[in-house]
Amino acid sequence: MNRLKLMYLANSPHIGGGNRSLLRMVQKVKGDGHDVFILVPGEGKLVELLTKENIKYIIFNHRVSNKFSKIDFIRKLFKYIKIFYSYSPDIIHVNDLFCYSIASIAARILNIPLCCHMRYSVEQNSVNYYLKALPDVIIFNSHYMKELFLEKNPYFSLSVKKEVIYNFFDPNDYYCPNIRNTIRNQWSADAYFLVGVIGNLSPQKGHNTFLRMAKEVLKISRNFRFVIIGEDLDPTNCNELYIKSLIKELNIEEFVIWLGFKDNIGEVLSALDTLVVPSTYEPFGRVAVEGLLAGLPVVASRIGGLVEILEGAPCGFLVEPNNVKEFVDKVLEIYEKEKRYPVILNIEYAINNFSEKVTYQKLKSVYFDMIK
Repeated sequence: MNRLKLMYLANSPHIGGGNRSLLRMVQKVKGDGHDVFILVPGEGKLVELLTKENIKYIIFNHRVSNKFSKIDFIRKLFKYIKIFYSYSPDIIHVNDLFCYSIASIAARILNIPLCCHMRYSVEQNSVNYYLKALPDVIIFNSHYMKELFLEKNPYFSLSVKKEVIYNFFDPNDYYCPNIRNTIRNQWSADAYFLVGVIGNLSPQKGHNTFLRMAKEVLKISRNFRFVIIGEDLDPTNCNELYIKSLIKELNIEEFVIWLGFKDNIGEVLSALDTLVVPSTYEPFGRVAVEGLLAGLPVVASRIGGLVEILEGAPCGFLVEPNNVKEFVDKVLEIYEKEKRYPVILNIEYAINNFSEKVTYQKLKSVYFDMIK
């Protein structure tokens, strides 16, 4: 069998690192001639991008609420069975642990090979709850996640194959020097040294550290502007409100460029001089790879998958999480060197280690092993 029918289950209708990676993975799989179909739990930016890319999908709210009843379980189970039976996939690929539980039972009833992608949580309680029906394969998005999983779940079944496959990246999407001046002019920031942070507006992304770093950097030089890219996925917008209030409290409003959600990350990265990733938790750290592929110096917290990404990068720098002074010192060091970094080495390093040419071959091997 050379052509596969693959069904993917997205955990969220929004665009974060997990769904951005899912979208790129599906584009690559579809481009290789396979038939793909996505199950999305609601309307949102993911649906907009799937429509734009002409990727087939169905909207079905497969999330499990806190007040989940037996009737709800049965209804969702039969809905899954109906969808899976109708599409008849060769493989079901669940993009996150938290949308796995009921779908896996339906897949097992229909005897469909099953893959679970571990992108965020590996806590024993979650694993015991969601992985009652064992997958054929677990894919981890970093060696850090695999090691954490084995540490927290030492007695998990040895019969389940466990693979590390990094997120998918098309290098052509990120290095865009030809549009740099255009984007910087649009932001009225052509004369400044631009330091950016990219990610959904949640506490773990470290915007607090980023802004306090900005305050200290500005005491040394006013030649900086600090760019925030991302959206608040909380329906109350509490994270956005907090970040904006902190900007005001620190009295740095005129130095912050607030962009909100941006679909084309390559355009944003082309305008920056440095990328900062001050997260307090990152199972992988997709944006750090994107920064390297854009040829930027990347300063990140020494945690999780970020260590795996940046330890060998020519212009990747790791500092202690929440340590404002260390972030300040590193950003100022980069600034003082006037970005005289061998950016091509960053790009080559990222391509050699994280290019989808490598990751796709691993994924394809996993898929074909599942249907033997």
